[in-house]
Amino acid sequence: MDEILTEVKHHLNNGIEEVVLLGQIVNKHPDFDKIVKEIVKLKWLKWLRYTSPYPTYYSDEILRLHECESVLCPQIHAPLQAGSDKVLKKMFRWYTSSQYKNFVDKVRWLKRDISITTDIIVWFCDEDDQDFSQTIDLTNYARFDMIYIWIYSPRPGTIAARKYEDNVPVSVKKKRWAELTALLKTISIENNKKEIWLTKEFVISSIWEKVVEWYTDNLKNILLDKVSWVEYNIWDFHKAQIIDWKPFKLKWKIIL
Repeated sequence: MDEILTEVKHHLNNGIEEVVLLGQIVNKHPDFDKIVKEIVKLKWLKWLRYTSPYPTYYSDEILRLHECESVLCPQIHAPLQAGSDKVLKKMFRWYTSSQYKNFVDKVRWLKRDISITTDIIVWFCDEDDQDFSQTIDLTNYARFDMIYIWIYSPRPGTIAARKYEDNVPVSVKKKRWAELTALLKTISIENNKKEIWLTKEFVISSIWEKVVEWYTDNLKNILLDKVSWVEYNIWDFHKAQIIDWKPFKLKWKIIL
C-alpha cells in the first residue's frame, strides 16, 4: 500500500491529474478500500479510476465512495464474459449471473449515476442457444454503456485449449456477435439520450493529424475536428455541454 501511494504522489507532483489503478481482480487487493480512500484525498488529483474488478469483491465502502467522492470516476468496468451460469463455471469465473445482477442493483441504487461497461465472450465451448439467450437477458438487465465483445478462439497453453473442444462454428459466433452488438447499440442510444444538456468535464487523450480524441469522467468519448482545437494540448481538462447523441458517443458544445 505504501509503495502504491508513494508512486501516485510522485505522479501528481509531476503534473499528472488522472490516476488509474490497474490489476487483475484489482478490488481483491487486501488494502483496496484503504488505497482508494487515501488517494481521493490527495492534492491535484482530478480523476481516479481502476480496472478490472470482480463483482463479488465489491465492498459497501467502495460503492459509497463512488457515490460521495467526485474524483472517483462514475464509471466501473466489470467483466461479465457470459450470462449463463454453466458457461461461467466452465470459464472458472467465481460468480453466478445472480451475483452479477446483485452487483448491478447495488450500483443502480446509488445516488450518483454510474456508467457500467463490461467484456463478453460470445460462444464459448459448448455454449448453446439457451446459454446465449441468458447473456442477452443479463445485458438487457444491466443496460451496459459499452461491451467489449470478443469471439472465442482457443489460446495455446490455457486450460480451455487443453480441456475443451472449440465446437461452435465461426458462422454462428459471428451471428451472435452481430446480435449482441445490435442490442448494445440500442441500449447505448437510450443511455446517451439521458445525458442531453448535462454539463461535464472532459480530458484530451490524444491529438492526431486531423482529429482530437477526448473522454469524460464516465469514459464516453468523441473525435473532434482538430482545426477548432489548435489552442488545446493533450491532457488538458475542459468543460462542455452535451447537445446531441449518437451510438457510443456524445456531441458537445465547449464551455470552458
